[in-house]
Amino acid sequence: MPWTGMKSVSVVFLLGAVLLPCTLSAQELPPARVAVVNFQNALLATDDMQARSKELESKYAPRRDELEKRAQELQDLQRKLQSVTGAEARAVQNEFQRKQREAQRMQEDFQTEVEFDRTDVLGAGARVMREVVAELAKEKGLDLVVDVSTQISNTLFFKPTLDLSVEATAAYNRKVQAQ
Repeated sequence: MPWTGMKSVSVVFLLGAVLLPCTLSAQELPPARVAVVNFQNALLATDDMQARSKELESKYAPRRDELEKRAQELQDLQRKLQSVTGAEARAVQNEFQRKQREAQRMQEDFQTEVEFDRTDVLGAGARVMREVVAELAKEKGLDLVVDVSTQISNTLFFKPTLDLSVEATAAYNRKVQAQ
């Protein structure tokens, strides 16, 4: 029994010796300087992202128009199918199914390519925006910048004066224009 009591006392002293320096150094730290940024909005508001968005829109407009044309053809075939019978109905049904498969493949390819290009553009922009936010944090002597752009943000409140989003967008624009 004395050995168990001795172990307890030793553990308490050991924990005290380990935790005491941690509490002392935490008390000695100056208050942290914090800011917030809506990373997603700041990035999407940049001139670069606006221009690239328009580029992607114009790049894919002809294919989007082609897909709309195919959808209209399928609607026309479906209407025709309702008005025909017999062998002609089977031929129209076969044509409808063939065109439907083609349209499905075109739609999937279109979505894949658009998503790839979109991810590529946003990834490149996000890298630049991270650098810009880090530079702003250094300039302002900040210790922490919190991203509040997620819909499930844990940030319950912040003063609007802490928001760097507009500054980040402007700094991004300046950085990209300087390149």
